[in-house]
Parts: sequence; C-alpha cells; structure tokens
Amino acid sequence: MSEEEAERLAGMLAEPKCAQEAAIVLYLEAGLRRSEALVLEWDKTLTDDEVIVDGSADESGEKGSTKTRAGVRAVPLSKRAKASLEHWRKVQQSRCPGCSLVVSEDGTPIKPSSFTLWWRYHGERDYGTDRTLHELRHTFITRLARKGVQPRVVQELAGHRNLSTTLSVYTHVSGEEKRNAVDLL
Repeated sequence: MSEEEAERLAGMLAEPKCAQEAAIVLYLEAGLRRSEALVLEWDKTLTDDEVIVDGSADESGEKGSTKTRAGVRAVPLSKRAKASLEHWRKVQQSRCPGCSLVVSEDGTPIKPSSFTLWWRYHGERDYGTDRTLHELRHTFITRLARKGVQPRVVQELAGHRNLSTTLSVYTHVSGEEKRNAVDLL
C-alpha cells in the first residue's frame, strides 16, 4: 500500500464507528496481527500511549498465547492512533460498558474468520481498498523502514522472532526507492 493510500485510509478511520474500524487502526498504525487486536482490553492492554500485546485470539475469538514469544511486546501508539482509539472508547463505552476494545455489539468476542469476512466485504466497498488485513500490517512495517527506522526496532514493533522475517517478508521496496538508490552513485 502506498503512503498516500495509507494516509487516506487512516484519515477515514479518524473516528471509528465500529469495533472493526478500531481494529483496522491498530493494524495500520501499530502493525498488530489480526488475532492480536481482537483480544485487547481497554485497561489491561491499552494504556494512554501504547498497546501491550500479550495474547492472540484463537479461532473462536477467545484469548490464547501470542504467535511467538517475541510477539509479547509493547507498541507505542501514534498521536493519530491514540485519538482514533480515544474516540472509539467513548462510542463503545456508551453502547457496551466494560467491553473489550474489539467485540461485537452484544459484547461477545469477534472470531478472526468473521473479521476477515467483514473486511473482504467492506474494504473495497466502504474504504476503497482491496488490500487484505495482513497487508495493512505489512504497510505499517514498510512505512517504518522507508522512514529510516532501525531494522531491530521495526522487528521488535512487529513482534518478529527473526530480523530476517522483518527484512525479507515485510518490507517492500518500490521502483522509486530503487531509482533513488542508484541515483546516489
């Protein structure tokens, strides 16, 4: 996803109207995995300025362990992500007091597969993108790399055990970046 596409989508999510939109903010702005965002709790794992990732949703939506030990991590939130989530908290707490961050309207956990189906339906129709949920995570990691963030920092934010995963699978190089690199000679 280009920087322009990411900025446009983030702008559309400035004031989330549903739990799914709040989760998308976390994929795009914090690089969380789908299953990690679905088990966050307001007061335990979401602080004023960071997300504490300490679990992931199993197929029923219930909380289990993270994908790897490296998946347990603290991810600082951008100002934009904080503002979006603060907005969502006010909306959600008026509808479902005491609920976790990403739950259905009746307060039950959202299954990862149900969330994926929701995004497949709404992604292009409502947000103008055919990108997958996981591509939003890739976008977060690639944007950090393009802005010159040290690879080890990106690795830790992504929750990858191996730096090679971060560098070879998650960072994408554009044609323009290749051209700019050669132009340095």
